[in-house]
Amino acid sequence: MEAESAYMADRTAALLNFHPSGAVSIGSATGIRLGNRHFLATAAHSIDAENQGARLEVIPYRTSAQKITIISRSHPRTQKYDYDVAWLLVKPETAESSGITWLSLNDLLCNQRFDPYHSFMIQGYPASQVIQGPRGLDLLSLGIGCISLPPDPGDDFLTLEYPPQSSEDAGMEWPSPPGLSDGGGIWKPSAFRESPIWTPEAPLVAIGRFYDPKRARLATTPIEYWLSLVAQDFPELQEELVSHIQASRPIPTAFISPRFGHSKLHNPSIEDLVDVLEDRIRSWVLEPSRKLTSDPIEQYAALSLMLSYFEGIWIYIEGRDSKNQSREFFEAAFVDVFRSSNMNERLLRRVGEVLYKDARCGFFHDAMFRERIFLGKPRDGVMHITLPRVNGAIDENGTIESVLIDVEEFYRYIEGHFRNLVARLRDPSRTVLRSNFHKMCREKWKYEGEPRVVAL
Repeated sequence: MEAESAYMADRTAALLNFHPSGAVSIGSATGIRLGNRHFLATAAHSIDAENQGARLEVIPYRTSAQKITIISRSHPRTQKYDYDVAWLLVKPETAESSGITWLSLNDLLCNQRFDPYHSFMIQGYPASQVIQGPRGLDLLSLGIGCISLPPDPGDDFLTLEYPPQSSEDAGMEWPSPPGLSDGGGIWKPSAFRESPIWTPEAPLVAIGRFYDPKRARLATTPIEYWLSLVAQDFPELQEELVSHIQASRPIPTAFISPRFGHSKLHNPSIEDLVDVLEDRIRSWVLEPSRKLTSDPIEQYAALSLMLSYFEGIWIYIEGRDSKNQSREFFEAAFVDVFRSSNMNERLLRRVGEVLYKDARCGFFHDAMFRERIFLGKPRDGVMHITLPRVNGAIDENGTIESVLIDVEEFYRYIEGHFRNLVARLRDPSRTVLRSNFHKMCREKWKYEGEPRVVAL
């Protein structure tokens, strides 16, 4: 990794924005030569500070006394560009003497958006590592290995985990992302080989653009969006750049879940099947539901999504199909999920019937919940029901008039139930449950025999 980091660092420069207040903000850039022009690729927000009166200086790696002369830049611009990327055009004389080793077009790898759980490196200048020395600012270009994560719904850009969250990395100190996430280059490191001689094969794939500290996620912009901006601003380069973007598109892969390709179901073990089930339910049901539960309006969408859990999960637990038994499966799973709540099993079954008819069927048949379903905060527990009164006393056998649901608590019960189910499915002693699950995976997923033809 040290050899690769040195290789990448030689192709970088630091962006220093000196503000009128005396503050200095740090960004990172990567040197790219296209034709006879020398560009620095960075994030647009890293050079926008000049719009507020900041003075920009560009310092190449290893030569803090050497400054690079910029003759033109993409931002600010009159024609809006939707992505957080920017170019700086370097004066030819200073480009040659800067000490930067310039990347070529062939060193840029496009279309690395759908690549979760792979290794990447981010190379740049962390602001926290800049030191005031006797001759000015001492700059340090760092390369840090990261794992890519599945993108958020609606966002297909490459996302990195930062700092690394694995048990092996626990307790280690990592530099704060500002500077790295502000234009740092994202590289795909070369694969490990048996040969002890390292050869540089680490293409640039993206540019750092944003850091979310609460979720330990570093968002990037794929390099093809930077190339598209250059092609837009330099029409004479357009044909070559567009051709490169199209030629570097990877062979399509059919994903059976956010983390796994179709090969996961080639002669799978039960553990492989549990992996896929967990990835699907967590990524497609639980995580989207969790994100929606905090907003009072979006809670309706969250509950609608969670209602799909009951019937479907009971199929795998029981080992039989729910055809013509949809309500019975829904109610059985509902009772199982909320068994630890403050309602007895008989009442839970009645509430489950109401949710099946008025919530589940209401949403899927009427596009909205029916009149007995309400969302809010019950005084006690996950759900509060209203029963009729007869002669002033509550009729426990009467028709349920309404159900008030705490959606956040509802989510916690379902997530806990699924977490427990996955643990039981991974337990070899649970032979009946695992046999039922295995049977329904074969029946429902149809992974045996000839593979499906997928048009991509």
